[in-house]
Amino acid sequence: MSVLEKQRLYQKSSPVPIYLRGKGAKATVYGVYGLVAVGLVSTVYGTMSLIIS
Repeated sequence: MSVLEKQRLYQKSSPVPIYLRGKGAKATVYGVYGLVAVGLVSTVYGTMSLIIS
C-alpha cells in the first residue's frame, strides 16, 4: 500500500472512527479493551476480597 493510498484511507469521510481504520486496528483496539476490562475486574475483586475478609 503506497503512501497516497494510506492517506486516502485515513482522510476519507467515513462514520468509522480514525483509530479503527487501519489494518488490524479492530483486533488491537478490542484486545486492549479486553485487557483493561480484565485488569479492572481483577482489581475490584482483589479490593473487595480484602475489605470483606
